[in-house]
Amino acid sequence: KTLGIGVHTLLEDLVQRGLPSDRVSESKVRSHLQAAQEQLQNTSEDRVDVTSEDIKTARAMVDRFLSSSLANEVKNASRVFAEYPLSSAHEELSANDGGKVDDIRRGVIDLLYEDGAGWHIVDYKTDRVGDSGLPATLGDHKYADQVRQYADGWENLNGEKVASASLWFTDVNERFGVS
Repeated sequence: KTLGIGVHTLLEDLVQRGLPSDRVSESKVRSHLQAAQEQLQNTSEDRVDVTSEDIKTARAMVDRFLSSSLANEVKNASRVFAEYPLSSAHEELSANDGGKVDDIRRGVIDLLYEDGAGWHIVDYKTDRVGDSGLPATLGDHKYADQVRQYADGWENLNGEKVASASLWFTDVNERFGVS
């Protein structure tokens, strides 16, 4: 969890600063991981120190992002938002009486940007992919529905279609569309 939170906050910081071209320093990576560690300590009894391997892994993930085609798209986008909070109402069937109730869903879109094709939603995933790799299609992946809900919520909020909704896996520097 420390790695995931640390990489997310690093990417948020870099996106908000316009994706500077200089390499992220080891001390910056360490400080984000330590902040993530402190955040988790407030919710957990377990203390795990940030290791040099954690720093190396996080830095490699961030470097992959900065050199990716996704980062180039973001640099050229007309509007960019990092960690965009989103709430949307959905009608659901009530289990009690079969009537409809409003269900408020809340989430945070990791990366939202607009270019000539429209709005793009990207959800970062720091899960380790490993040797087995990712399936050819991620339509049924455990995170796909989450990103689809973000796309629906964004479309309902601003009335514009989302051009793409995708998962970007930091471990392998690959983006997979889910819509």
